[in-house]
Order: sequence, then structure tokens, then C-alpha cells
Amino acid sequence: MEEPGAHSSAAPQKPKKSYISKNIRLLATLAILLLAAASYGIFNYESKNSAPPFPIGTASGQVGFPIYYTVTAVSGYSYQVGSEKVSKAGILFYSLENGKKKIFVTEQAIPAGAINFNSLPKHNTINLPIGRGFIGTGLGNPSIVVLTNSTLISISSSKGVTATDVKNVAQNLRSQN
Repeated sequence: MEEPGAHSSAAPQKPKKSYISKNIRLLATLAILLLAAASYGIFNYESKNSAPPFPIGTASGQVGFPIYYTVTAVSGYSYQVGSEKVSKAGILFYSLENGKKKIFVTEQAIPAGAINFNSLPKHNTINLPIGRGFIGTGLGNPSIVVLTNSTLISISSSKGVTATDVKNVAQNLRSQN
């Protein structure tokens, strides 16, 4: 046994390396990776459940009336990217899609003369948030004509689209203004 105050001839022990700083760096790296993965998951979920943005700037300068469009996916239908076209007469065309099913939207300024809605076969009048609608069929498929204060909107559909789908789109149209 050594006496107190006596020194041993053995080499002094080196202090053990602290693994705390390595553990903190590892935990921080894991936290960052988890945050990145969660952010990616949220972004991916939102992008699959929200409608692609309607290119308001493209068409709004080319027409002289308020443009109406859906902000979110409606009944599984969302804006078909690149489908918007403005004719030389100032009529806006665009489409919504849900797989192979399509809904076609045409918008124009309200004509000066009276509109005969009796030409829409088997039509019924419906009230919509943006105006009065007339739902019927066009070429055997559900269609709606919507009359707002300044825009006439025609919504037609392809085979397989239900009247409920067309009506839901009409009920969810909002003005760009």
C-alpha cells in the first residue's frame, strides 16, 4: 500500500474521451433528418390533395371579365395543367381532370342579348354561390350553364362524369378578384 502523499511510478491515467459531444452531434443529425423526412411527407401529402394552381396571370390580362376557377380539388377533379386557352374572341377554355374523366369549362363576358336557357335539354335551375345555374345535359353528358353578374360560364363533361361532380365543381368556383 502506498502512503498518502506518495506518488506511484505508474504513468498518469489519461482522462477518458468524452462521448457526450459525439452523442449530441449524432442526436442533432438524427433530429435534422427526421425533420427533413417529416417536411417531405407533409409537402408530398399536400401536393397530392390540393389542386394545381390555376394560372391566373396567363388569362386575366387577355379577357375583360372576372375569371372563375376552383381553388381546391373538387370531387377528385383538379385543374389540368396547361389546358387554359384564350380564343381570339376573348373566350377562356380550360379543363379539370380526375383520371380519364374530364370537365370542360368555358368562360366569357355575358352577351348583350337575352340568353335562352330552354335550349339546355332537361334543365333545372340551381342557386350557386356565384350566381344562378342551369343544370342539364349536353351531348348526353351532365352540363351546367352559370350566369354571374358579368361572366357566362359553361361547364360540360366527358363520359363517366356524374351530374353531382359537375354540380360540385360549379358550387366551388370562385372569382379571381
